[in-house]
Amino acid sequence: MEILGPSFSLGVGGNPDVEKITAAYRAMIPEVSTSWPGMGIGLATSIDRVHKVVVPVTIGAGRPIQPWQALGFASPQDWWTWCQEDNTIGVSTSFAVADLFDFTYGVDDFKGTKADAETLWTMAASNLSDAANALPSAFSVDSVIQTICLIVELSPKAAPVANGAAPNSFKGPAGHDLGSGPIN
Repeated sequence: MEILGPSFSLGVGGNPDVEKITAAYRAMIPEVSTSWPGMGIGLATSIDRVHKVVVPVTIGAGRPIQPWQALGFASPQDWWTWCQEDNTIGVSTSFAVADLFDFTYGVDDFKGTKADAETLWTMAASNLSDAANALPSAFSVDSVIQTICLIVELSPKAAPVANGAAPNSFKGPAGHDLGSGPIN
């Protein structure tokens, strides 16, 4: 960052010099491609095909995000083929990208301000990363159903906690029934 200054940027629309540096790093340590989480990991689906998405760390001036690039496809045509050339799927994957960026960067915005909500969202993000890592190569989805349920449970709990609800108000049987009434 010090060498490249304000032109330093990782991820979508990044600086070619940074891309050369990260490519050299990947050549030295190949496992970084699967173990380095960037800002976060999520997924997008096209009917029954799941695609893992690594949300990049962006530094510097904002650049437009193209869904096909954010999803890691080599070209718009590769993405369109993956979308089965269906506009509904294309739009849905675009929203998935926006949601994933919002979620990942939104969790980061809570660092140091609302610790209990941050913990819940961080746990949800960790489970989302686990599901995204497992689903693209899974033979059976049964092994990730619990992980997906945890994502669905933790995120909605984090929102009321961020707005002042006590984290322990979700303990016991009532903690699993968020739609039945007021939170204590």
